[in-house]
Amino acid sequence: MELPWLNSFTVLADLLHFGRAAAALHMSQSALSVQIRNLEGSLEVTLFERDRRSVSLTVAGQVFLEDVHRLLRELEDAQRRAQRAAKGELGLIRVGFVSAAAVRIIPRIIRYYKQNFPGVELRIRNLPTAPQIEALLRKEIDVGLLRLPITTAEIAITPLSEEPLVCFLPKRHPLARYSKIAPQQLRSEPFILYERRQAPGFYDRILEICLRTGFSPLAVQEAGEMQTILSMVASEMGVSILPISAAQLGIKDVAVRPLAGRWPQSELGLAILRSSADDPRLRKFLTTAVQLEQR
Repeated sequence: MELPWLNSFTVLADLLHFGRAAAALHMSQSALSVQIRNLEGSLEVTLFERDRRSVSLTVAGQVFLEDVHRLLRELEDAQRRAQRAAKGELGLIRVGFVSAAAVRIIPRIIRYYKQNFPGVELRIRNLPTAPQIEALLRKEIDVGLLRLPITTAEIAITPLSEEPLVCFLPKRHPLARYSKIAPQQLRSEPFILYERRQAPGFYDRILEICLRTGFSPLAVQEAGEMQTILSMVASEMGVSILPISAAQLGIKDVAVRPLAGRWPQSELGLAILRSSADDPRLRKFLTTAVQLEQR
């Protein structure tokens, strides 16, 4: 049984005239007759009663027509779904993200997908950078939204955004009276650092700022969550250098001051396995996330 036979059958069943049906199908009447005979032969039933004056459906033909209409609708739906899947507009995408992305980036992506690609399910997980890399390699997530830089060979990076690194101080700290903080002013200050094992590249960027101004930070505490770090700063345990977006976490009793001079920025990027680069769902997600961030 072939699909063209089914299309010819439905047209003939609608018009009940071989000549008009053949014209509608842009084929000869004899070719249409051959297709109908082939279809009846494959089914081993008679679908049409024919005489010189009229054509009518048999009981078997009437039942078959109902099923064929349903089948053709399902085929059309399957075609549309396949086309949408090829465009990355169907399926499941598992996304890991660092906490900083939860404030603005992730909500915008989720809203956009709900409005424009309701056939895609986004399943999100809050993970620091290093666990995201591990989850990508184990194929537990499909996309990571993480801190750069990273240098894992199996992972491809799409830069997404960057923001300045700033100094966070206890509100009553003597340095809080300055409008800007030179990194060397922090030489003798106790530092609360982001854990290196959670984001090695990010940790090294903070360390680079200190080393370039002639000192190694006096680390008294490390933490894997920026909210925890800021809570420690508010408790006057020390100072910290973090991305400016950390100020949106709303921790009280913390002063935020820009760093004097020009320094590397904190970067966020999208990470996927290089082996998944041709996945249309992921290509669509990367393109969408970048476009939303550029608006």
